[in-house]
Amino acid sequence: MQCPFPPPIVLTSSSSPLPSLFVASELVSLFPSLPARKGSMGRGKIEIKRIENNTSRQVTFCKRRNGLLKKAYELSVLCDAEIALIVFSSRGRLYEYSNNRSLSG
Repeated sequence: MQCPFPPPIVLTSSSSPLPSLFVASELVSLFPSLPARKGSMGRGKIEIKRIENNTSRQVTFCKRRNGLLKKAYELSVLCDAEIALIVFSSRGRLYEYSNNRSLSG
């Protein structure tokens, strides 16, 4: 059975009969369609615009609201800051966070 992949490309240097090792810059020059990356993979950027799908919009709101509440809590603990956060959903529902009892009275 034949291998479905083409044979590997081995380049030899004119000064050395041994095959040279590829570095990232050489691979990019050999395969220009590959994206050049600096550093590690990260989260992709999203375009900030209104989400048209109602279900996706609600899921995103819940996740981001919970993340915002968590960040408010972390900021209050780490920096000993007094935090008050009020969020209203598109349906008019109120979500709040306060780390001081007198603020949430």
